[in-house]
Amino acid sequence: MSLKAKLEAVIYAAEEPVTLAQLAGVFADEALEWKTEQEAAARAQAETPGAPEDGSLPFQSDTLPDSAVAPGRS
Repeated sequence: MSLKAKLEAVIYAAEEPVTLAQLAGVFADEALEWKTEQEAAARAQAETPGAPEDGSLPFQSDTLPDSAVAPGRS
């Protein structure tokens, strides 16, 4: 079950309003674990050879033919 789903379950099942401090106390370890996983995934993405440094896609004109010239026409 995802952290988001767990938070939603606690919020909706609580008989009284739940404070942010209470949620932080209950889910702090799990949130830190999630953050560590996200940081590791970002590092792995950055270390992938051939991947753009900022994670962006290649510029369109680098991958597609020029659309200004119709095929078969000059």
